[in-house]
Amino acid sequence: VVTQATFWALAAFLAGEWDWGTVALAARLAAGLMVGGIILKDRSVWRWFWLMPLRDLFGFAVWVGGCFGSTVYWRGRKLRLHAGGHIIEET
Repeated sequence: VVTQATFWALAAFLAGEWDWGTVALAARLAAGLMVGGIILKDRSVWRWFWLMPLRDLFGFAVWVGGCFGSTVYWRGRKLRLHAGGHIIEET
């Protein structure tokens, strides 16, 4: 729940649980603002914080996509994940 707070907030909203969805989304935005804006002192975070949920949902989609398949194209190279966690370049 902590690592995918935006996804769970969206799920709560769709289930009609507005209170829980609001809490999850507010916690995510607060954490992003605290880390990016206060700890890392990145001024752009304050202007673009409203895009955090979109980035989170994109990251979640990439994470789900990673559950399917075993081939990755990285910088012009084709890499395949084999049993035991070995990554081997294929031609």
